[in-house]
Amino acid sequence: MNKTLKITLWVSITLLLILVIGPAIMKTVYKSPSEEFVKEESGSSDLSFDSKKAKIMEILSKEQKVKDHVLTDADVLYVSVLDDGSNRSGLAEYFCQEIKMNGIKIDRVKIVKYGSLNDKNRDNAYGVLLGESWCK
Repeated sequence: MNKTLKITLWVSITLLLILVIGPAIMKTVYKSPSEEFVKEESGSSDLSFDSKKAKIMEILSKEQKVKDHVLTDADVLYVSVLDDGSNRSGLAEYFCQEIKMNGIKIDRVKIVKYGSLNDKNRDNAYGVLLGESWCK
């Protein structure tokens, strides 16, 4: 075999291996955010992001104080309520416990003032912060 043919064969086989084996290796090494499901504390089952949102909606729909809520990709739950002037950190802690008791893991709950998305005093993209709790 001449040198050019050997190099062409070697490069072709190398590229073929990269194309065939590469995706399999990447799938085991890298998980996209949509594949990173949150496990329950027991580790017995996984919940997709949509399933988690549906369960949280079911829990919060029983609460009359809740006007709206948003679960972010960062597992922060924003719950909007009417502002009665009180600190709502206790309410945030309560929601952390309720959600945890239902087998869902989130990082924290932030209670925001309902209707304050465009308020000049808003603390974040979801409105004026009334209270928050880290869910550990």
